[in-house]
Amino acid sequence: MKKLVVIGDGGHSKVVRDIVLAGNEYEWIGTLDDKYASFIEKDERFSGPIHTVDRILERFGSQVYFVIAIGSNRIRKAVAEQLGIYDVKYAVLVHPSAIIGSNVNLLPGTVVMPGAIVNSSASIHTHCIINTNAVVEHDCILYSYVHLSPGAILAGNVTVLEGASIGIGAKMIPSVSAGEWSTVGAGAVVIRDIPPCCTAIGVPASPMKHIKSL
Repeated sequence: MKKLVVIGDGGHSKVVRDIVLAGNEYEWIGTLDDKYASFIEKDERFSGPIHTVDRILERFGSQVYFVIAIGSNRIRKAVAEQLGIYDVKYAVLVHPSAIIGSNVNLLPGTVVMPGAIVNSSASIHTHCIINTNAVVEHDCILYSYVHLSPGAILAGNVTVLEGASIGIGAKMIPSVSAGEWSTVGAGAVVIRDIPPCCTAIGVPASPMKHIKSL
């Protein structure tokens, strides 16, 4: 099994670790988080603290993979950029109960939660989160650092641009898009394109305020 280090030790990381434990591809060996002074190992097979990513890479080399288990899109991107100085490999984690269709492209760092469905020819870029029971229909494109909340539904040919968040139970009709770093509120129904850097709520979804981009 491939060795895996989880970055982040909050609520989201609990679900990520469950995905690892439910599968048979990766072995979770420990966690990195700012609240710890060192790398926290899963067990005592490896002696001595491992304080930094470069020490982990020195110890395990190409055998170790990482996943950024942080729900905030902005923080996830910031951590990925910090790790850019290292030659790290990112895992793709898919819960066994998720359904992945044909010709789906899942890029490194992406996590697909229990009960999620990603249908044919969808393209999911790096470090995305497809949360519990979310649905991504055929030919959708999710750019990097997108977060689909539990129960969100994207119809066919939807585009979600970098850093956008789609709220719990929100729906997007075919061929619409959500702009970079936009937020679609819980339960909203998107029937037209959502501009970048705004929050949209309601049925139908309407932009309510602009937010700062990165």
